[in-house]
This record gives sequence, C-alpha cells and structure tokens, in this order.
Amino acid sequence: MKNKVDFGTITAIDIREGWKNEEYDFTPWLAQEQNISLLGDHLGIDIEVEGAEVAIGSFKADIVAKDMDGNKIIIENQIDKTDHKHLLKLMAIQPIGKSSRSARI
Repeated sequence: MKNKVDFGTITAIDIREGWKNEEYDFTPWLAQEQNISLLGDHLGIDIEVEGAEVAIGSFKADIVAKDMDGNKIIIENQIDKTDHKHLLKLMAIQPIGKSSRSARI
C-alpha cells in the first residue's frame, strides 16, 4: 500500500482530569483565544470574548462574547451532568444581556 495512514487511538477520560472546577479551570481555558476559536470554527462563527464570569443582572454568565457583526453571544458552560438550572439561567440572562445568540456547552 502506497499511502498508508496511521490513526491514533481515542481514549475516554474523565473530564475532571483536565478541569477540576468549571468556573476556575474550564471557563478561563475556554475563554482563551485559541480555544474559543476552535469552538467558533465548529459552530461556523467567529467569536471574540468580551469577558468571563460576567455579572448580568442577578446572574453571572460564564462567557460573554460577540460575533464579527457585533451580535452578543452568551456561553453557559456545564461540564457535569445536564440539569435545568443552566438552561433556565440562559433563558433569564439572554434578554438582560441583549444576546442574539446563546450556547450551552
């Protein structure tokens, strides 16, 4: 075979091995330009972070960003099991933060 390709092995790991705490470890990591760019590439939009752990009304958004058209994006992280708290928080923050896009990742 002329064009042999060697593939690596995918190994499942506990996400907590990389990020012990969502607020103090994962959010700052995701907010870094090279990491938020990977998310933006996957979603098909350019994302520019404006701030992390930003107070919006009585809530705190994990990441507030904007796209290249200036539309506000609110990102609510969750590295544990899904629960209704994060979705309800996004629904409450979106009108206050005047976000045109929101994502729960």
